[in-house]
Amino acid sequence: MLQAWVPSGSIAFGANGVGWSLSCEAFFYALLPVVLPAIRQWSLTKVLSVSASWWLILTIASTILLVLGGRFQLVAFTNPLIHSEEFFVGVAAALAMQRGWRPRLSLTAAAKFALGAYAAVMWLDVPTGGIGLLMALPFLAVIVSAAGADLQGRRGWLPAKPLIYAGQVSYAFYLVHELVILNLLGLLPDSLAKPVFAVIALAVAISLAIALHHLVELAAQRYLSRLMRSRTLHAESRVNVAET
Repeated sequence: MLQAWVPSGSIAFGANGVGWSLSCEAFFYALLPVVLPAIRQWSLTKVLSVSASWWLILTIASTILLVLGGRFQLVAFTNPLIHSEEFFVGVAAALAMQRGWRPRLSLTAAAKFALGAYAAVMWLDVPTGGIGLLMALPFLAVIVSAAGADLQGRRGWLPAKPLIYAGQVSYAFYLVHELVILNLLGLLPDSLAKPVFAVIALAVAISLAIALHHLVELAAQRYLSRLMRSRTLHAESRVNVAET
C-alpha cells in the first residue's frame, strides 16, 4: 500500500502495475478520520474555496513535475499527495450535498461534459500524469448529478441491476485486466487479429473479476462484518457486566 510513494517505476508498478492506486486509496482512508471532523466545522463557502485552492495548487505542481519529466513525471502520475485533490473535492461535494445543495446539471448533461472533456484531453495529448487532475471535476460532475438524481427520487437507467452488479465487480476487473493482457500476449499467437485478442482478453478479465469479487472480496467483507459484530457484542457485554 506504499509503493506509489516511491518515485521508481519498478516499485510503483511492481507486481501488478495498476496496484499503485491502492496507495492513494489507503492514504485517503487514513486522512478521512483526521480531515472530516475539522472541515465539518467550516462553512460551505470555506470548504469549497479551500478545496478549489488545493486543486489549483496541485494542478500547478503537477504541471511543473510533468515539464521536468523523468521521475518527476512518474510522481505526477502516481503520488498519493498529488491525487489528494481528487479526495478533497469529493469530500467537499459530499458535505455540500449533506447540507442541502443539489446540482442543477442533469446526469445526461454531466456525462456529455465528461465525455467532451476526456475527448479534449486525448486530442491535446495531455501527459498521463495530468489527466487525473484535469478530469477530476468532469467526473465529479457525473457523480454528484447521479447522487442528486438518487436523492430526488429520479430513477433513470443507472439503477438497473446489471449495471449495479457491473459496478460491484468493476474494481476486481480493474485489478486483473492488465495482468490478463500481459499474460495473454505471451500465450496467444502474434498473428491473432487485434479485435479477436481484445474480445478474448475482455472475456477472461471479466470471468476472473467475477471470481475475485465473489471468492475474495465478498468473502473478506463477510469475515470483517462478523469480526466487527463479534467485537461490538463483546464490548457491549463488558459494559453490561461493568454496569451490573
